[in-house]
Amino acid sequence: MSVPNVARLVRTLRHVTARQILWRAWTNGRLRVYDRVPAVAGLGLAAPARAHPGALAVLAGWVARKFPGAPSPRQHERAAEAAAGRFTFLGETLECRGGSVDWRAPGMSRLWRYNLHYGDHVAALALAARQRLDARPAERAWALVDDWIGANPPGRRPGWEPYPLSLRVANWATALGALAPAVEAEGRLPALIPSLAAQGRFLARHLEHHLGGNHLIKNARALLVLGLLFDDPEGARWRGQARTLLRAEVPRQVLEDGGHVERSPLYHALVLEDLLDCVALAGAAAPGIVLPDAEVAQLAAAARRMAGWLEIMTCPDGGLPLFNDCVEAGDPGPVALLQYADRVVGRDPRPGGPALALPASGYYVLQSGGARMVLDCGPIGPDELPAHAHADTLSFELGWGPDRVIVDSGTAEYAAGPLRDYVRGTQAHNTVRVDGVEQSEVWASHRVGRRARPIGARVEVADGGVRFTGGHDGYARLGVLHHRHVVALGAAWVIADELLGRGSHRFESFVHAHPAFRLERADGDWWLAGERLRLAVRPFGPVAAAAGRGWYCPDWGRVFPAPTLVLSGDAVLPVVFGYVLAPAGLAAAVQVSPDPAGVVVTGLVDGRAVQVRSARCTSSS
Repeated sequence: MSVPNVARLVRTLRHVTARQILWRAWTNGRLRVYDRVPAVAGLGLAAPARAHPGALAVLAGWVARKFPGAPSPRQHERAAEAAAGRFTFLGETLECRGGSVDWRAPGMSRLWRYNLHYGDHVAALALAARQRLDARPAERAWALVDDWIGANPPGRRPGWEPYPLSLRVANWATALGALAPAVEAEGRLPALIPSLAAQGRFLARHLEHHLGGNHLIKNARALLVLGLLFDDPEGARWRGQARTLLRAEVPRQVLEDGGHVERSPLYHALVLEDLLDCVALAGAAAPGIVLPDAEVAQLAAAARRMAGWLEIMTCPDGGLPLFNDCVEAGDPGPVALLQYADRVVGRDPRPGGPALALPASGYYVLQSGGARMVLDCGPIGPDELPAHAHADTLSFELGWGPDRVIVDSGTAEYAAGPLRDYVRGTQAHNTVRVDGVEQSEVWASHRVGRRARPIGARVEVADGGVRFTGGHDGYARLGVLHHRHVVALGAAWVIADELLGRGSHRFESFVHAHPAFRLERADGDWWLAGERLRLAVRPFGPVAAAAGRGWYCPDWGRVFPAPTLVLSGDAVLPVVFGYVLAPAGLAAAVQVSPDPAGVVVTGLVDGRAVQVRSARCTSSS
């Protein structure tokens, strides 16, 4: 390993806790032993177990609350594919012949194989059977369960790794709840009990303390489900483990503003779903069996805060903004998840107004002139778990009405390589890069060395418009601080960047458009031209603008070329530069000049004289 790579590794590892290192060594060491001596993995997993007589009723109550209607389009698609012996994840399909599945899926990526072992198709088939009153999807679901059990002895990876195991347990439980009357009539549950008990015992010994974050919440939900299935002291112990995890992790992971500590809207939604499941399971069981009432109330309060955050962050098209590792919509999508929250915990009234702040998680929302901007000026994630972080500090997404216009590049895969490097890098986001250096030192698939730290952020309504100001120190090692000012004056948006410091530096500012828009040069301006909107992008300051090449990844395995405008320049600091966004037909002639405390925006917008000072800030408010 080269000296620079060793230094980067040191910068990465200095944020990892001793507890994580010890747990990682212990967990990975055991899994490697299982690879070499498979019989070791099964020790103690085959003890007798007894299903709780009321388990199916509890699962049925939970599933009825979570899925009161027809399966979602994605569930319909999964069920149809699984019935036909096909499995598609990340844009790649595995065809299975003769009803059996090649669970090792050679040639597929690790994340693809994880998806195969999650068991989502089992839940989808069961929900399809419930809707259609048709036994054939149910028969296929149970055939897949039996096939998985027969082909995956204890410890075989990836199916027995704690994360896919945790998801599979919940999906099998969903199938049991959705088909409870038939399961009981056919005596199906006793046939599954040995495998479920073995998976529970394995999970209880292999909790993901080395990773933490959303993984531990997934582990807790699975233990809670398993604890409800078994009528013995072991089931009670699993419920106790789940309770201990939730009591420790929920206060640590759910921030004051309702955001999830990993700062990914997708993983926020996943954790919210898990908490709602825990509360719904507690409501479906006898009082106090799952969790004490006071702890259920605490979980419900955390879930309400998370639902409020998700409501604020959901885009007008019903999808998620693509900050950090995120896709536009999971399953359930944001709208369905918020409806589930309404049924289980309710929602607090959403705050109104053109400027909203979620300061604990570092997201800020501005609305003006029919447009909506979401900005990121928060930590990239917890220091000990930046796995889903991108170099996107001070980036934004802009929508106009229902349309996404300026977008984050998204996420298509986790496999290390050029695409993963691109989507995590600074150039894939609507922010500024200095001297070709990443603002946060993202590398490999989920690693981060140096991290950009926010040095303040603020939104306010004043001077006839709304505005944001924030900064970060990601280029401090170059002697540079980056501050961004956004001033919205009706339908005109001014994005002004300040680089403060010393010396001469090369800088680039990236503007990524949704693939539905074309990048054009006309009438002395650059334009983003779409079906319903034509938006001028007018650079200012010592920059030259040129068309670049970008990629848009709205979902796993989906990659589209996207128009990108790159503003670049060289200057001795300090320097102010940026661009004005204005829809066709709006007269907007503004100038941006430096001010001792920030920038000043002056000029005419739609015939109205404007003069707005935007001051830098060194704290969040």
